[in-house]
Amino acid sequence: MIVTGEIVEEPDIRTDKTYLVVEVDSLTWRKRDLKSCGRIRVKIKEPSTSFSFRDRVRFTGHIFNPGGPRLPGGFDYSRYLNNRGIFGLVVLPEAADIEIIEKQPSSWWQSLHELF
Repeated sequence: MIVTGEIVEEPDIRTDKTYLVVEVDSLTWRKRDLKSCGRIRVKIKEPSTSFSFRDRVRFTGHIFNPGGPRLPGGFDYSRYLNNRGIFGLVVLPEAADIEIIEKQPSSWWQSLHELF
């Protein structure tokens, strides 16, 4: 499935991975464009500073919903994500798997600097 959308939170960069929250506006499945809405969390299996808040991105991946708690009374990752307005997950091996369609300035300072 091809996913297109906008990064709606600052990227969460860890030592071994990066998380992005993407507001999906379209999906392409079997050469059919589907209007879509909702947020997904994208896990990239490497750290990356390539992405910024408000970048428009496109990538191909399998969207899945995490299961509930593994142990009775345990942490419910699905509920945690749903409470944040996130209803699906995608895991990608590397940052190069995501195309930046439109790059946004990384800060208001950079935006101001580009004006002058």
